[in-house]
Amino acid sequence: MKKILIIILIVVVLTLNTIVFAEGNKNDEKINNLDSYKISDSVY
Repeated sequence: MKKILIIILIVVVLTLNTIVFAEGNKNDEKINNLDSYKISDSVY
């Protein structure tokens, strides 16, 4: 059971990262994207 939960957690995290990355690419302000990327890294 634990392995299944871990796999689900990994999939959810990867999906969220993909969505955030796609949203970030829509913005032309790359500096703000880098700052938000650093903030998201510190959260984890």
